[in-house]
Amino acid sequence: MLVSMTVADLDSLLQRAVAAALSGKAVPSASAPSIKKAKKEKDPDAPKKEPNDWIKFTSSVRAALKAAKITTGVEVTQFCGMLKAKNADYSSWTSELILAEHTSWKRPEVSKQALAGKNKSPSVSPSSPAPAEEKKEKKPKAKKAEVPAPVAAPAPPPPAAEEEDDEDPETKFVPWTFKKASYLKNGRGDVISEEFDWIGRFDEKAGKIDRAFPQPADLETE
Repeated sequence: MLVSMTVADLDSLLQRAVAAALSGKAVPSASAPSIKKAKKEKDPDAPKKEPNDWIKFTSSVRAALKAAKITTGVEVTQFCGMLKAKNADYSSWTSELILAEHTSWKRPEVSKQALAGKNKSPSVSPSSPAPAEEKKEKKPKAKKAEVPAPVAAPAPPPPAAEEEDDEDPETKFVPWTFKKASYLKNGRGDVISEEFDWIGRFDEKAGKIDRAFPQPADLETE
């Protein structure tokens, strides 16, 4: 393999070789220059990626509920997960079956912060024993102050229903708050409302939502 070297690189190599020979160390080898790979350009005329089966299924469920004048929100994905757990064959779920299941389905009482994964700190019970390192013998005192009874920590909220494992993180929407307003946003920056209406594309550099950005063809919000 041929390695191209500049005059400056050759001069530097000779100086290091002389210094290594005088000190008795091995002569350092010249490292080949780093080669940067050319960035692959995207073809603007290439066909858009078709939504996966899970997105198509959730869109059909929303359409069925919307046609029955049932308001949907973030919890619709949990309802779809329940339907999938009963029957993973999406094509078998007709509008009548979807509405019949929805009448007996109870919405889970989960906060938006729990859905967004913001409650990551585990709750610590006051009755939990202290670590062994923190236990120290204390001398008895003449008078000990009364310690109030510990208050039981609230039970952690139930985990949100698992969504499709193989869903593309670029198109997977999760709850997102921006300027005290609640939205849904995916990995590539698409922003929709909690009613699944198109809002725009979030510009990371500008720090704002570009509402003039057109809705991608592979995104179905109806």
